[in-house]
Amino acid sequence: MGPPGAGKSLQGQILAARYKWTWISMGQVLRDTADPASQSILASGSMLPDEQTFATLQHYLANLGNLDHVILDGYPRDITQAHDIVVYSNRHRQPIDLVVVLDVGRAEILRRLTLRGRSDDTPDAIEKRIMTYADNSEPILNYFAERGT
Repeated sequence: MGPPGAGKSLQGQILAARYKWTWISMGQVLRDTADPASQSILASGSMLPDEQTFATLQHYLANLGNLDHVILDGYPRDITQAHDIVVYSNRHRQPIDLVVVLDVGRAEILRRLTLRGRSDDTPDAIEKRIMTYADNSEPILNYFAERGT
């Protein structure tokens, strides 16, 4: 976990390559969706509804097959999603072993995302994503801590 631009993707890819694990970028999974309504929501810096996001993730994981050693990058992003992934992982007997949190300052986040140059990295969208992460991260971390993750 970490704010947008914290380096979750880079660190996740490094871990996946080093240990031959599966890395899943939830942001990329959602950006790759062909649904124009979803694309519009994402381009504004908003998050898709939890049910839609989780359905997309479930479909992706079902096609993946093997759930051993999966790194989820950018998911969960709110307490509902945290609950959904815990229930899903328990149902599939694949417990969540670890949550990694990357902490990066606001100025560095803005610098990194501006340089990244993705179409959804507008100043307004970046600010919205930073605020959403700040509002949602503590409850998620508390939720996982209560479960010993």
